[in-house]
Amino acid sequence: MNLYQATESDAPHMASWLSSLLGHVQTSTNDPYITSVSLSSGHEVEQLMRSWVTDPKSIVYVFEDDECKQGFIKAKVTRPFVESASISQVGLIEMLWIEPEARRRGYAKQLVRAVEDWFAQQGIGYIDLHYMLGNHEAEEFWQAIGYLPYHVRSRKTLTIKEQ
Repeated sequence: MNLYQATESDAPHMASWLSSLLGHVQTSTNDPYITSVSLSSGHEVEQLMRSWVTDPKSIVYVFEDDECKQGFIKAKVTRPFVESASISQVGLIEMLWIEPEARRRGYAKQLVRAVEDWFAQQGIGYIDLHYMLGNHEAEEFWQAIGYLPYHVRSRKTLTIKEQ
């Protein structure tokens, strides 16, 4: 088992995982906002992945088991959602994906611990993340490892009349 910081050479795997993650969220939530999202060409997505691994405010870790890459986590340092808060920066876990056949082996927890350690080294004392309502697998996982809801974001779809 090997957990390592992603490099540009991991971009093809990361692009595939991003596609899988998007598909999972689309089917588990059936949210029209998410179901309308489509990824651009593979080359463009790989370029995006390369930008993630070279961004100094972000970290991407990959988990490998028996030389088979099983998943990744992407996180970054950002401003809190309340701009005037006394906290100037928070950690944000943006994505976590483990291949379905590799789940429930502790890989995701190891990736999260690595990100938590990285944030602590940056002096970041708070970590935020989000997941879609209806993604019960994510909700159960995050709450089981101590990430509890504290802020609810809601949406209303308006009917726009043509003028």
